[in-house]
Amino acid sequence: MKRLGFLYPDYASEDDYPLMAAALEPPVEARVFHTHVPEDAHRPDALRRVGAIEHLAAPMEEVRTFAPDALSWACTSGSFIFGSEGARRQVERIEKAYGIRCSSTALAFLAALEHMGIERAAVAATYPEDVSMLFARYVEAGGVSVASVRCLDIITGVEVGTLTPDRVIEFVADSTPPNADAVLVPDTALGTAGFLDDLEMAAGTVVLTANQVTMWDTLNLAGWKGNYPTGGRLFTTRR
Repeated sequence: MKRLGFLYPDYASEDDYPLMAAALEPPVEARVFHTHVPEDAHRPDALRRVGAIEHLAAPMEEVRTFAPDALSWACTSGSFIFGSEGARRQVERIEKAYGIRCSSTALAFLAALEHMGIERAAVAATYPEDVSMLFARYVEAGGVSVASVRCLDIITGVEVGTLTPDRVIEFVADSTPPNADAVLVPDTALGTAGFLDDLEMAAGTVVLTANQVTMWDTLNLAGWKGNYPTGGRLFTTRR
């Protein structure tokens, strides 16, 4: 059985990873390792601190004992906040510190967009407007046009984790313009593993969520081959 490790900031919707792992065919073992969060705030200065290597290396001994086949920094804002090149350098530092192949949610979004052939996407973000726009710029720097940006203006990950599935589905559906090939839903604090198909049905198009793309990317990194029947179009599209 493949083993996947996820570096996760604080506590919110980390249960998404074992839920997704159990639904895979064949299943994998997914373990979440909590990193140090100096301040739970969706502000650029706080996010840069969250993504600093000294905080990401906090659970090093636990991760090495688990010995995953692949590792991911499961945090969208704590990775894209550094920009495209900065996000790649961040992953290189994690790989060097842990000695394990690694990716991040920010890089996973770009990989998923390329895999799906998405040229124009909408953003439905939980973040405040300034951080939402930074994510949109990150996506555009990756070669994808952003059709629209909507945000819920939530400052903490803990509060994001309290959103109900109905509220998330409503927000994503309302954030889907007719000229978008996909809707991007950043923030790993937002739990979506239990209703990915419902999100796509409501939006009427491809929906890519933070925990979904992180799992998909980490599985690819680990060399996993299989199916995820309820994982949305990302997991059923072969290229």
